Amino acid sequence: MVEEEYRLKEVKKEIENKRINLNQLVIKGINRDELLKFSVELDNLIVKYYDIKLDRQRADS
Repeated sequence: MVEEEYRLKEVKKEIENKRINLNQLVIKGINRDELLKFSVELDNLIVKYYDIKLDRQRADS
């Protein structure tokens, strides 16, 4: 349980950093391919976060 909490915090931190970077890239006017790649990476991190969270909820049940 402690390990899962740590993983959640780490993934959440990665998500926050990616979001900040993505916003900066949008402002700078990065090309669409790079923007899409970065957006997909962010989506994957969000999925990872919720997978960990769901696994934890199942374990608690």
